[in-house]
Formats: sequence, C-alpha cells, structure tokens
Amino acid sequence: MCDVNLKESWEKRGEDYTPGPFLDGEKSIIVHWIAETKPSKILEIGSGWGRIYSLLEPYGLADNFWMCDFVDSMRRGCQKQTGILPEHWDGITLPYDDDSFDMVLSYAVLQHVPPANIYHVFSEYVRVARRYVYIADWLVDGGVHGCTMFRHDYAVLFHRSNVAIARARGWMHKSNAKHHWLVKVNV
Repeated sequence: MCDVNLKESWEKRGEDYTPGPFLDGEKSIIVHWIAETKPSKILEIGSGWGRIYSLLEPYGLADNFWMCDFVDSMRRGCQKQTGILPEHWDGITLPYDDDSFDMVLSYAVLQHVPPANIYHVFSEYVRVARRYVYIADWLVDGGVHGCTMFRHDYAVLFHRSNVAIARARGWMHKSNAKHHWLVKVNV
C-alpha cells in the first residue's frame, strides 16, 4: 500500500509541470469528436496548464470553455499559459449545478483517482453533463508517478453510471495502452 498525499504530490508537480506530448493522432481525434458533437458549453476537469484549451482554441472550439482543477499550482500555471484561472475543485464534488455543460472533458485525470473515490467522482462528471463525457486515460497501475496512478474498469464504471459509449479509440505506447471514450449521458 502506498501512503501518498495526492494533493501535496500534485501541488509539487504542478510547480514546474511540463505536459507530455499527445500521442500520434490524438489531437485530431479530440478536435474531430468535439467538432462533431458541437457542444455549446464544455467543462474540462483537471485542466492542468490548459493544454486541451490551447489545442481547441485555434479551431474556435473553446469559445464557451470552462476549466477546473484541484491543484492550485496547476491552476496558476494554466492562468500563466492561457490567461484563464480555472475554478477550484476539491477533487471529489464538482462546484456546478446538474446538467450545466453539454460536454465534460477529462484528459488523464480519472487514472489518478483512487479506487475508493472513482464512482463518486465519475458520477459527478455525469451529474453536470447534459450530453457527453469525454474521457482519455492510460490503462496502467503505478506508472511514472508511482502509486498515484490507478487502473479502473471503465466498462463497469460506465455501466454503473448508466452512460452509453458513443465513440472509443485506443492507442499503444511502449507497453502501455491509452484510451479515449466519448460517452452519452442521460440515456
């Protein structure tokens, strides 16, 4: 068992964070799926330094784009990179009303949620989404961040949350798999 304070670990990491590259084809899938679904209001949960916002903005897909993060150093980094300070999120319960966003987007976030919290956190994603939840995550345990990455059974998570997979795409990178899901809520 690993005894790591996730908040403290991420605060330290966020001070000098450098986002890794998107895998080949990821950028086009993200842009295509968002352009195809035409969400009028997007929330990115765990925005980090605003990498997804920066990807979508040149395409006119970030006009009504909201961000939140539970790591203050990441929030400050995002503000420095994009000019936008993401809202504070406690890492568990989202500070938004039900059905507030057409799409909730979460890139490499759920893999850092401990198994004891995963169902509650994902139910929050679904609660604030009107139409879609977009998830992208590595399917690994441990990884480069030691015990701050967790493997979740997304099929079970989606089933228990009563969402339907609209699109799915996977990649292999070295010995790890990364997957993108666009799930339809309120089905």
